[in-house]
Amino acid sequence: MIVVLPDAGKVAEFAANELKHFLDLATKADFTIANRIPEGRPVILLGDTQESRKRGVDVSKLKRDGIRLLRRDHAVMIAGRDAKDYN
Repeated sequence: MIVVLPDAGKVAEFAANELKHFLDLATKADFTIANRIPEGRPVILLGDTQESRKRGVDVSKLKRDGIRLLRRDHAVMIAGRDAKDYN
């Protein structure tokens, strides 16, 4: 499951759709995109959010368009320094 929390921004929403497309193709699975983290399920959490920061993702020293990738417990987190209001 791919998760894009409400405070992730439009770039993360776009990235979620792209990631879903390629994961579906590569795995022949049907990944879902959600806007909340389900209890007890493995997730791919996208975006620089309050939740990703709480879990240890720090993008403050990244250059624009840089990313951090971190795995903790049952979550893979991918976040970058993106403009939240970018269309």
